[in-house]
Amino acid sequence: LGFFMAKKFVAEGAEVLIAGRNISILEESAKKLECKYLQLDVSNPSEFDAFMDKAEELLGGLNVLVNNAGISLHENTFFDVTQETFDKQVDTNLKGAFFLTQTFIRHIKNTETKACVLFVSSETGDTMDFRPYGFTKAAINSMVQGLAYLFAKEGIRVNAVAPGVTRTDMLANLPKELVDRISAEIPLGRVGEPEDIANAYLFLASDMASYVTGLV
Repeated sequence: LGFFMAKKFVAEGAEVLIAGRNISILEESAKKLECKYLQLDVSNPSEFDAFMDKAEELLGGLNVLVNNAGISLHENTFFDVTQETFDKQVDTNLKGAFFLTQTFIRHIKNTETKACVLFVSSETGDTMDFRPYGFTKAAINSMVQGLAYLFAKEGIRVNAVAPGVTRTDMLANLPKELVDRISAEIPLGRVGEPEDIANAYLFLASDMASYVTGLV
């Protein structure tokens, strides 16, 4: 999803910087996208200030943050959840997103920049779940509305998109029969494409959404 978002933003003329843990994937993706990149582990907030300083330098300023990093460990049952799997998902999906956003807003707060923070939520954030992944997405939904209210008067908009089943690499590993069954249960008759999700983020990041905040 992050790759397709960046591709869409670059195509529309944005200055884009992508980040992630795997340096070889970053270098390859940045070359394809013709954008900048920095290595970052979002589960390690101690890196955030230095990262934001460097990102600001490379981009010549900051006005949009997309919190896209996320993991799901797909525990099969409630009893398969361990403290380790719980912490890994909370640290990346929730704690990392919270403190990266805090760092971003602190950097732009006194610049009078009209800014936008976007999160990747999930349909699981609005349904019952027994796994940490769903809990983190429910918390993201709450955070979006709280931060939107908190920073609205300062011109900082905060929104999220909550994709359903989308055709990512993870979906490609599922049997075709299962994907067909999932598609049949979706009213539009198909799973989402990465471009569908990227289009929603492009709208929310753009001036066309200047009156939209606190939306999931």
